[in-house]
Amino acid sequence: MTPNRTAASLAQGAAAANAAAAALRRDESRDFLLTELDFEKIRALIHRRAGISLGSHKREMVYSRLARRLRALHLTDFASYLAILEADDASQEWEYFTNALTTNLTSFFREAHHFPLLAEHAKKTGRPYSVWCCAASTGEEPYTIAITLAEALGERAATVLATDIDTQVLAKRVPACIRKSRSHACRRNGSSASS
Repeated sequence: MTPNRTAASLAQGAAAANAAAAALRRDESRDFLLTELDFEKIRALIHRRAGISLGSHKREMVYSRLARRLRALHLTDFASYLAILEADDASQEWEYFTNALTTNLTSFFREAHHFPLLAEHAKKTGRPYSVWCCAASTGEEPYTIAITLAEALGERAATVLATDIDTQVLAKRVPACIRKSRSHACRRNGSSASS
């Protein structure tokens, strides 16, 4: 190796060691220790259980959301929490784990540029139209889809199936009937529904 490459390799190694030491100090100043192994295990478990891919940059989010569960269960570390999950595939704790790690950002006519495309596609089919909204959160997106289809298709049949893996947001869903005047107001000003 040339002296420049050796110096660059040493600098990279030192930077990695400093980053690891900073992460350890950060975790030591917290209520619970979240090791890199724990974090990687959490990422693998939520992916296997719910298909959610958490990036390595989500460490702070994982800590803050799951620390609440550790406190509720009077645990002292993430390894103990992971042991509870891994001990019983049918444990109720899996639901809390999944709910904690889902993100529920929702509003009426969110990503507004998609809805004219949906309307155009639905009009072209000439048959009953069905949409599955698989991450429905509290319901604003599926209601937006239903509004779009009703406006595009008139009396022609359309159905919207709304599901979500987060049981807490399903419990908070938007009431099943939204007055027509409210739906049009939501379209005009892009407001969010309160749950």
